[in-house]
Amino acid sequence: STFVISCLFSACAVDADTSYKVHFNEAEFKKQRMLWEEQNLKNYSYTYENATSHGKSRWDVQVKDGVVLNKNNSEDYTINEIFDVVEMMHEGALKQNSSDKYSVSIIVTYNKEFYFPEKIEYDTSYRENILGGNSYQISVENFVLNN
Repeated sequence: STFVISCLFSACAVDADTSYKVHFNEAEFKKQRMLWEEQNLKNYSYTYENATSHGKSRWDVQVKDGVVLNKNNSEDYTINEIFDVVEMMHEGALKQNSSDKYSVSIIVTYNKEFYFPEKIEYDTSYRENILGGNSYQISVENFVLNN
């Protein structure tokens, strides 16, 4: 019974912390980026997907000699540029510290063979319920090395 009471007080103390937080594993991000860059892959293709509360968009991206071919969309990125996007998300989240937000979470899942971000989940928690909020997901699928 004493244990339960102390746990309740501990939980209350944790919940009382209302400071703005950014959840992002920066050390893992830097490690995976270094591993990706060490491979120096310049010719590949993949399917890019961007999912928001407004729906999903998908398209194929082809990279040759480190440059996107037939760039039709502002989100036609090389993998290096996707790493840059994640870095910008993190830097932007650190600067957001506004009174209406409780936290920003950036969760990145990396490809186990080539180390690029396969899935990036961005989610903002607000102090009050906000319709739609600010969350989205970017996916890199069907990655293939080309000659």
